[in-house]
Parts: sequence; structure tokens; C-alpha cells
Amino acid sequence: GDEDAEASGRSGGGKWVQSYDAESDDYYYFHAETHETMWERPLGVDIILDETAVAKIAEDKSEEEARLKAARERSFAEARTDADVTEDALQALKTHTSVDVANVKLPGAKSWYYEDDSGQWQGPFTAAQLMAWRSMLPMELRLFEHDDEEAECTLADVLGDAPLVAQCAALGVVLPPRATAAHAQQALREARSGGVVPEYEADGDVDGAEAAEAPKSEWERAVL
Repeated sequence: GDEDAEASGRSGGGKWVQSYDAESDDYYYFHAETHETMWERPLGVDIILDETAVAKIAEDKSEEEARLKAARERSFAEARTDADVTEDALQALKTHTSVDVANVKLPGAKSWYYEDDSGQWQGPFTAAQLMAWRSMLPMELRLFEHDDEEAECTLADVLGDAPLVAQCAALGVVLPPRATAAHAQQALREARSGGVVPEYEADGDVDGAEAAEAPKSEWERAVL
């Protein structure tokens, strides 16, 4: 409009510098050669930022990032206390925040400790975390439930791999010491190739109606 044209006409050429005035909490502009000063941003010219402007812009950017992060964390905290959090909500949190959703212990979700080979206690870990290490940790690894040390079980119990152990024992399949679920599955596949083992799903549950009726493992309860 006319005001923009007037400001543009006043700005002229030359070196314009943007600076920050802390007292008024605003930017102002001055011409490096004519020393003309104005609060309105000159139009149609290149503007150089001085140190005060650079520092203020960086400060504003940092504050905005902190505000957005705080807002995300508030939303995340609210989601954690919501008993009806859905998988879609967790996926949204994973997409839009830096939080590792796999580490979230939602209300009512169980977690466990285990003793490693050096005698050190590790944890607590959720069923989702333990499932990520299913191919590395032995099925017979003893777990103790967080907040209830009397509740002892095995990794196979938590991840629903107990049927694998039972199948191997019933069929005389000898597993190596500290066998993982992957070891058991491979042993059953080899035995199955000889026609001595009925077909089972990859997670160790039987096919058909028996699988549907089987109680869900802690892993299934955590993700389904």
C-alpha cells in the first residue's frame, strides 16, 4: 500500500543494519552510512544483522523450541496417565516426540528385573523391551516382577514361549544350555522336517482353536 511504498522510498540503498533494543524489546534499523534510524523494517533492501539481533533471534528460537518441547512433554505425561491410551496415540507420540515409547511404563503395565551373569540386577524392563532381546536372552532366565519380588517367573512365561519349552521336552528335543527362543524354534523346525512334530506358529503357540483359547502372555497383553 501507500505506507509500504513510503517506507521503501525512505529506505533507499546502502547498508541497513538490524539491531535489538532491550529496553523496548523490539528491533530497529539504522543505515550504516547516513545513520538514519527507523523502527519499521526497510523494504526492498538487504539487511545485515548485528550481534544484538543475532543473539535475540537465537534466544527467541531457543525459547520457542523449549516451549514446544514442554508442550509435547505435557501431552506425553497426560497420555501416560490415560488408561485408554491407544496404539495410535503411542504411535503419534513416537512420531512427534523424542521419547522412546518402548520405555514407557503405562499405568498397570508390568515390568521385571533379572540377574545377569555377573550377579548384577538389571531393569526394570517392560514386556516390550524384553521381547526385543528375545533372541539373545535364555528362555529360562529368572525374572522378578517390579514392586513384587515374590512374583518370580521366567522369560518364557512373560513372552509366551513356555509352549516352546514344553514341546521340546515332550518330544525329547534336547536344547543347549541357556537356550533362547530362537534355539528352540530352530530345533523344532529341524524335528518337524523329520515329520515328528506338529505344526506350530513362529511364536510357539499351536495353530487353530487351541491358540485362540490359550491365555495371553504378558507381551501379548502389552501390545494387543
